[in-house]
Amino acid sequence: MTDLLERDEALATLDASARAAAEGHGRTVLVSGEAGIGKTTLLERFGAGLALGRLLWGGCESLATPRPLGPLHDVAAQAGARLRSLVATAHDRAALFDAVLDELAAAPSPTVLVFEDMHWADDATLDLVKFVGRRVRRLPALLVLSYRDDDSERKVPSDASSCRSSPTCSGRRPTTSRAASSAGCCWPKARRCATATSSRARQSRNRSSRRARSSCMAACSRR
Repeated sequence: MTDLLERDEALATLDASARAAAEGHGRTVLVSGEAGIGKTTLLERFGAGLALGRLLWGGCESLATPRPLGPLHDVAAQAGARLRSLVATAHDRAALFDAVLDELAAAPSPTVLVFEDMHWADDATLDLVKFVGRRVRRLPALLVLSYRDDDSERKVPSDASSCRSSPTCSGRRPTTSRAASSAGCCWPKARRCATATSSRARQSRNRSSRRARSSCMAACSRR
């Protein structure tokens, strides 16, 4: 296995969060950094080193029309029958979100739920993250969210406990931050459109998307 240079602190933050989750003190961890800086490699190493529990992994994609709850479709293939069934139909959003909580509470614990590339998240996924983030502290589970911060409107505030690790490539360092229940964490704004548009409808959708992402992690971390 390839060594990760100077990332001991970041891995230690993730490991400590997983141990706390195993004891019933769930939390949300943010992993941020520019494209190609090594966020996925860091998370893969963390997942490979899990001594207890299980890992559920999903990712958002840069699609012109994102699939609602895209990363949850990935997770459903690794999860129990009830969640798979509800994701396939997706008619009852309340029942689906409750099924996610049940899956996170299921043995063996802790359950580590990773959603990658949240800067591409659709609105339904953002709703799910808010829902889970507000309840995860009562579960034997760890919610890990990775995102690019190249064009972030705001970053995780300095009062959130955090650590940094030097990447093996040049650029800004990837950061992991534990979003404590008392810390206000702000979500990065939506990715910029590749082509500028003067459409008022598109501008309105973009403003709504930015507002949703800006409030997402604040909702995760508030009591």
